[in-house]
Amino acid sequence: MPTPDEFKNYADARPRGGMPYGTAPIPDEEYATLASWLSQPAPAPALVPPDALPAPIVEQVETWESFLNGTSLKERITVRYLYEHWFVTHLYFRSHPSGPFFRIIRSSTPPGQVAREIATRRPYDRPGKSRFWYRLAPIRETIVHKTHVIYDLNSERL
Repeated sequence: MPTPDEFKNYADARPRGGMPYGTAPIPDEEYATLASWLSQPAPAPALVPPDALPAPIVEQVETWESFLNGTSLKERITVRYLYEHWFVTHLYFRSHPSGPFFRIIRSSTPPGQVAREIATRRPYDRPGKSRFWYRLAPIRETIVHKTHVIYDLNSERL
């Protein structure tokens, strides 16, 4: 374990050493606790399959996807603006405040079909396809508080 005076040489010699950013490791007691937790089996979280969304949610998704895929120039510019601002949020419907939560994505498939996300590095990058659709994709992974930025979709906003 390097002392504070030795740390620069240690970090230069081992840029990937230690815990994140080359800091000192956690005490053995804490490491044993973490290892013990990881060795215990835990049930997988219950995921809602796409076809199991409640009917009222499906209706609201269809309504919003219809709006998001308007064809006039005004609608297309508005939705692009929304997409570039909503891409980091978890969208939900006010009638169901505890979820399910959705992400807005660009898809190569239209509403009514399984969404196939067109991934880009940044939300303002070109999707690489001449025709795409904005879709609401259910979030299937575990919600992490530090990235859970919520935005409610409701009839007033629509």
